[in-house]
Amino acid sequence: RLPLLFARVLDALVPGGLFVFDLAEPGQVPPGSINQHFTEGDGWTVLVEKQEDTATDLLSRRIVSFLRQRGADGDLYRRDEEIHHLRLYRPEETVSALREAGFAVQVKQGYGLWELPPAHSIFVATKPAI
Repeated sequence: RLPLLFARVLDALVPGGLFVFDLAEPGQVPPGSINQHFTEGDGWTVLVEKQEDTATDLLSRRIVSFLRQRGADGDLYRRDEEIHHLRLYRPEETVSALREAGFAVQVKQGYGLWELPPAHSIFVATKPAI
């Protein structure tokens, strides 16, 4: 599906226009393992569990969040849970699809001084000028 999407983006851009985006790649979680971590702040906590299916290049993320809500009866916590399924793309397949659509492509690892985490890439695709 990437070549069709990229062809539509190319058609929408003016000559010399830029299409900049980032994608997650395979290698988010070691094969056969589950990665768990949490982040917390004042009145909130987010728990994340990630597992990667190397056969399908899909990442499953289970996200559970707790948010403190102050009320007349004291502090209560609202719990939410989400499950995300993320398709992981190999950089070489993305570059190939962009070039097939007609873009010139650069691959980067950060936006300016802000670097992406491992197994993520930024694609800067330029529509050729006339």
